[in-house]
Amino acid sequence: MTDLLDALDEGQRAAVLAPSGPVCVLAGAGTGKTRTITHRIAHLVRSGAHPVSEVLAVTFTTRAAGEMRLRLRSLGVPGAQARTFHSAALKQLRYFWPRAVGGQLWPVLENKMRLVATAARRAGAGTDTATLRDLAGEIEWAKACLATPESYQQLVTSTRRDTPVPVEQAAKVFDGYEALKNQVEQLDFDDLLLQTCAVLETDESVTREFRSRYRCFVVDEYQDVTPLQQRLLDAWLGERDQLTVVGDANQTIYSFAGASPRYLLGFQQRFPQAAVLRLERDYRSTPQVVELANKVIGAAGAAGPAGRFRLRLRAVLPDGPEASFTEHADEPAEANAVAAAIATLIEVGTPASAIAVLYRINAQSESYEQALTAAGVPYVVRGGERFFARPEVRQAMVTLRRAANQFAAAADASADAAADPDAAAGAEAGTDGAAAADAGAAGADAGAGAGAAGAAAADGAGRAGDAGAVADSAGDAGAADGAGAAAPDAVRAAPDVELIGLVRGLLAPIGLSEEAPPAGALRDKWESLRGVVSIAEDLASGATAAGNPRPLPVRLGEFVRELEQRAEAQHAPTVEGVTLASLHAAKGLEWDAVFLVGLADGTLPIQHAESPAEVEEERRLFYVGITRARRRLALSWALSRTEGGRRSRRRSRFLVGIAPQPAPSGRGRAAGRCRLCGGRLTEPAQIKIGRCANCPSSADPELVDALRQWRRQRSTDDDVPAYVVFSDATLLAIAEHRPADEKALRAIPGIGPSKLENYGREVISLVTSTR
Repeated sequence: MTDLLDALDEGQRAAVLAPSGPVCVLAGAGTGKTRTITHRIAHLVRSGAHPVSEVLAVTFTTRAAGEMRLRLRSLGVPGAQARTFHSAALKQLRYFWPRAVGGQLWPVLENKMRLVATAARRAGAGTDTATLRDLAGEIEWAKACLATPESYQQLVTSTRRDTPVPVEQAAKVFDGYEALKNQVEQLDFDDLLLQTCAVLETDESVTREFRSRYRCFVVDEYQDVTPLQQRLLDAWLGERDQLTVVGDANQTIYSFAGASPRYLLGFQQRFPQAAVLRLERDYRSTPQVVELANKVIGAAGAAGPAGRFRLRLRAVLPDGPEASFTEHADEPAEANAVAAAIATLIEVGTPASAIAVLYRINAQSESYEQALTAAGVPYVVRGGERFFARPEVRQAMVTLRRAANQFAAAADASADAAADPDAAAGAEAGTDGAAAADAGAAGADAGAGAGAAGAAAADGAGRAGDAGAVADSAGDAGAADGAGAAAPDAVRAAPDVELIGLVRGLLAPIGLSEEAPPAGALRDKWESLRGVVSIAEDLASGATAAGNPRPLPVRLGEFVRELEQRAEAQHAPTVEGVTLASLHAAKGLEWDAVFLVGLADGTLPIQHAESPAEVEEERRLFYVGITRARRRLALSWALSRTEGGRRSRRRSRFLVGIAPQPAPSGRGRAAGRCRLCGGRLTEPAQIKIGRCANCPSSADPELVDALRQWRRQRSTDDDVPAYVVFSDATLLAIAEHRPADEKALRAIPGIGPSKLENYGREVISLVTSTR
């Protein structure tokens, strides 16, 4: 048992050795959270507290679940369940549905947009792509918050949520979507959780069977659970308390999707006897990165449970370079400078896959894609085509599965031969012929299988982390073969070949050459097959780290099972190329060098973040971006969107106090100071209007009312929410500053070139007419 604890620090060891529950581990970024979780599970199993079959670990991304499984294998616990909430619920529904509901489980809806479009059309709502996407997200938010079509409007009112269409219309779309879905007897991803809850809450025999099997639960990223996920967890637990939760209130960034940190912050209140442990030693980042992260999050409010649960990271690594802060004239200049810096890093030895460009919204990626292409730098946009839906990957899985099955058959034959040599001699003669016939028959189905895979990829635009729950490609991949005939020769030579060499040999006949082909379709196929090999490398390195590699036939079978689990969860391997990703998509990942770009007010924080709570979530998102960097961190922003455009943007307010001070503003005062008394401004709304709460407002109430009436009319005419036109804080700033021309209007935070172009003339006219 001591070998399990040797590599842990004091805090990690305390978390691993804590009783089986309830336990709350507050784990900061880079503090060895996954190591702690997996070592804790291994300890619970090795100590006899729980058999491995009783443990269920759940997390939020397929990548995190896959990483957990790899580490548990390396710790000698290969059978532990590590899944996403949706994947776990789907597995349980498949088993219990025939008994609890009757018949076969309804298929999972892979593309909900068609039903959303029909429901929107019937409700008289817009059916353009953007509106449908927002409506689909609204339905997902409502179900994550346990709202029904009947209770949706009340929830929207109580949370003061802005809706993509009028709330009554959104409720009709929600109701229509649910009716259409039930008519075709299909489930969406949220239904997987809802239906699992319903079965466990209403069928006592199912509940008894489930709870008799699973007695210990571990939940990762607990700060981001939704009410629906908490309901499922409660249904799993019942009155028991064998629960370990791991989270960090500093990294709560999904409230827009219904997630809430209140379950983490209230854990000790629910379980007064819970052990609460803190992990604050950062093993990921240099002191320079850690110090910057602490400054950013330290500027947030510290009142209430969030303040008590806030972590302050302590760096362990040696010093590295200071973070850089760069202002650019425009976005193209910023993108070109970032691409040039990345090219230099690659030239001096930093792998492209160890570099990331992170931005607030996906639309920002285009300029960086162009700049990296022009610089000859390979890149990957996170969230692209599903890896396991590609025909060559499905083909590879069938080839490897066949080889593993032949290993198993050979092992059985050897066992039989040892028991009855005479009988085995007669059976051996037919083995090769049957295997060859099986390979040829599977090869005949290759064309149809590839077509099916292409169709699956075309339809597969589901949410990250959930899409894998419906992907049965692991079980169906036998239809996507085409190279099985080459497998027997490789298998015959396999006993003396380690796992990676064996996988390479099996995949060589279907396109995995020693040298990469030229750019094009063949190169794309080669890269996909190389990705399969990289998974084998991960598995092999994990077995080696455990110090007890398994015999080759079992290792190949285990590798195939890992591929199948990843295919079901769409957990793709890392590919070589600079990562382009939104800050949300970067959660849980890390790179040697990180470029945080587009750090201008209106982008970070995003323009529609108006309330203090919304702005603080944007701050946490910034913190998450900073803590993705191991060694190098570059922060930048641009004053104009287009080349040669008006330089009307301002750097993010989150940079105040951590970046070099900008030049004084036109009014002669430093940014972040009250324009009346010169006092320091700390609240986002105060910064926007340029006035502290103690100084009186100079706004004319008549002008404020006129601006609000104008905004209401414009939002109706443009068919957009009111905040998209101008936020309340921006309207108040306009009323107080009373801009008489475009230059004065542009100086108000939150008013960029597009706002100026769309609304500037009308606003100035309205202001001047009420003087």
